[in-house]
Amino acid sequence: MKKIIFSLICFSVFAVIANAQTRRVTGKVTFAEDGEAIPGVSVTVVGTTSGTITDVDGFYSVNVPSKASQISFSFIGYEKSVVNIAGKNVFNVALKSSNRTLDEVVVVAGGIQRTKREQGYTATKITAEELTASKPTSIAAGLTAKVPGLQVNAISSGVNPNFRLVLRGNRSLTGNNTALVVVDNAVVSPSVLTNINPEDIENIQVLNGAAGATLYGSEASNGVLLVTTKRGEAGKPKIRISNTTTLEQVNFLPKLQNKFGQGSTADGQVFDPIENQQFGPAFDGSLQKLGYALENGDQQYTTYKAKTDREDFWETGVQNQTDLSISLGNDKYTSYVSGQYLTSTGTTPGDKYNRISLRLNNTNKVLPNLDLQYNANYIENNYDITNATATIYSELLETPANIPIKSYKDWRNNKWANPEGWYNPWYGNPYWVADNYRKDAKNSYLTGKVELKWTPFSWLYLLNRASLSNRYYTEKSHTPKYTYSEYGSTVQGKTNKTGSVSDEQYNTSRFNYDFLVGVNKSIKDVSLNLILGWSYTDNKSKDTKESVTGLVIPGLYNVSNRTGVLTGSEENKHYRSYGLWGDFVAGYKNYLFLHLTGRNDWTSLLAKKNRSYFYPSADLSFIATDAFDALKDNSVLDYLKLRGAVSKTGNVNIDPYALSPTYDSTTGLSSGTFFTKNGTLVSDNLKTRNNQRL
Repeated sequence: MKKIIFSLICFSVFAVIANAQTRRVTGKVTFAEDGEAIPGVSVTVVGTTSGTITDVDGFYSVNVPSKASQISFSFIGYEKSVVNIAGKNVFNVALKSSNRTLDEVVVVAGGIQRTKREQGYTATKITAEELTASKPTSIAAGLTAKVPGLQVNAISSGVNPNFRLVLRGNRSLTGNNTALVVVDNAVVSPSVLTNINPEDIENIQVLNGAAGATLYGSEASNGVLLVTTKRGEAGKPKIRISNTTTLEQVNFLPKLQNKFGQGSTADGQVFDPIENQQFGPAFDGSLQKLGYALENGDQQYTTYKAKTDREDFWETGVQNQTDLSISLGNDKYTSYVSGQYLTSTGTTPGDKYNRISLRLNNTNKVLPNLDLQYNANYIENNYDITNATATIYSELLETPANIPIKSYKDWRNNKWANPEGWYNPWYGNPYWVADNYRKDAKNSYLTGKVELKWTPFSWLYLLNRASLSNRYYTEKSHTPKYTYSEYGSTVQGKTNKTGSVSDEQYNTSRFNYDFLVGVNKSIKDVSLNLILGWSYTDNKSKDTKESVTGLVIPGLYNVSNRTGVLTGSEENKHYRSYGLWGDFVAGYKNYLFLHLTGRNDWTSLLAKKNRSYFYPSADLSFIATDAFDALKDNSVLDYLKLRGAVSKTGNVNIDPYALSPTYDSTTGLSSGTFFTKNGTLVSDNLKTRNNQRL
C-alpha cells in the first residue's frame, strides 16, 4: 500500500513539473488580403520538433516548451511568418501572398541565371531534398518519376545498372536520343549521371523545351539536364558524415508450374533423369535418380517433389554507401570537399562492385570585381561480375522444380555440382556458370572546370570558361576451358568447352571553351539583358578490342594463351565544332518579358558546304497577376503566368567516320539494315579506314 501511495505522489509531482515546462498556444491563421481562414497551414515551434496544422476553420493549438520563444507559420504561395510568443498564449496571424516562386533565380542554358518569371519555356527544377529522399545510389535512379516527360529506363540490371534518359522522345533512328547532360556548366557524358555522387547535388534544372536549349546547339535537340553541385558556405566549417545501407531483392519472377517434373514432350510424361524440360509425371514424393551415373558407378538420387531452389538461387544484394563532405569559407573564398565510398553485392551470386568519388568545388574572389571558380571530380567504378546473368536466368526458368539447385553451390567439393557430375548435358550448374563466366571492368571519369568572371562595370561582365570531361574504360571478359573425360563426352554426351578471353580499352575526352560578354541595363520601366558568346568543342575517342577462343591452359586468361586466331579492331574518332550565339531579354515593369536567342554552329561532322547551320528561338512570358490590379492580391490566384515559345533546332547526331546501321544501339533498337553504296552493301569494317578528320 505504501508503494502505491508513493507511486501516485511521484506521478503527481511529475505531472506538475511537466505542465510547468510546456504551455498551450492557440490562435487562428487567415489571409491578409481578405481575412478568410486558411486550413492546412504548417505551424512549427522554432527549434523543436513540436508542430501541427490549422483545421478547416484556420484554428491551431500547439504545445510549446518553456524554452521556446518563436512559432513559424508557412503555407505554399505565401510568405513565411515567424512570431515571438513571449508572455502570450493566443496568437492570430495573417499571411501575405508571395511571388518568390517567380523571383527564384535558376540556372538556364549556357550557365546564364534567370528568374522564373523571365522564362517563356518549360523548365523543371529538382532540389537536392527531392533527389536524395529515397537515398538512391545514382542521379539517374533518383530522377525516376520526378520530371514530367522524362523517360528513365534501366537498360541493364545488376550492381550498378545503366539508365537511358530520354527527355523529348525518340527523334532519330540513327543517332543519339538521350538528353544532353551539363554539370556545373560543363557538358559531360550522359553515363556520368549513373556514377556521380547524388549527395553532391544542389539541384537539377531540366530544360525540355527547345527554346531553353538553343544555346547548346544541335547537341541539345533532345533537351538538357543542368546539374548544379554544392558549393562551400561562408561561416563555421560544416562536416557531414552519413552511411546508408540498402537491401535489394529480385522484385518478381515468372510464375512456374510445380506439379510436374523431368520429362520431355516427346516421351508422353515419362520420367527422364537428365531432362531439363518439365513435362514428366506428376510429383509423388518418391526417390528418383538424377543425372547419369558416374564412371565409378555412383548415382545421385533426389526426392521427386517440387522445391523452391529456382527462386532461392537469387541472393539479397547489399549496398553500403558512406559519404563525407566538408564545407567552409569566408567573404573571400568558399570550398566544398566531398568523398564517397560505395560497396555492393548483387542478387546474382558472386557479383561485386565498388565506387569511389572525390570532389573539390572552390570559389575565390581574387579582386572585388574578379571571381574565380574551379572544380574537379574523379569517379572510379570497379566491377567483378558474371557476364552470364541472362543465361543463368533463362536456364533456371527451364529447370524442373525437383532439382535441388541450392545443394550445388559448393561445386569445387561436390562431385555432383562440377561439370563432370552435373545431371544435365545441355545446361550447366548456375553456381559454376556464375563463378567461371566473369567480367572485370574499371570505369573512370575525370571532369573539371575553370571559370573566370571579370566585372569592370556594374552593367558589364566578361566570362572565360574551360572544361574537360574524360572517361577511361577497361574490360576483361572470359569463359572457361573445360575438357571432359572420355566417359563424360562419349557416354554422357557432354561437349568440351574451348574457353575464350577478350580485352577492351575505351577512352574518350571532350574539351570545351566558352567566352561570354554580358550587358545588363535598366531604362525606367524597361530592363535589357544581352549576352554574346563564342564556344569551341573538341571531341576525341579511341576504342580497341582484341579477343581469342581456344585456350591452351585452363584458368589463364591471356590473349596469348590460345590455339585460335587473335581477332581485334580499333576505332578512332576526332571532331570539332565552333559556335557563335546571342541571348537577349527585354523586360517591361517586371511582368512582360521577350526572350530572343540565336546560335550558328560549324561542325566537322558535315561536308564543308553544309557545315554551317543556324538555331533561332523566341519566347514570351507575361505575369498577368502583376500586370492587372484586378488580379493582384486576390484569394483565388497566387499568380497567373502566360507563356509561349517558337524555336528551330537541328540534329547532327551522325557517326563521323562510319556508315552506321539504320537502327543503332543508341536508339534502344536492335541492329537492322545497313546502308548501301552504289547498290553494294557497305560493310561495318569501313569504320576502320576513315580515321582522318573530315
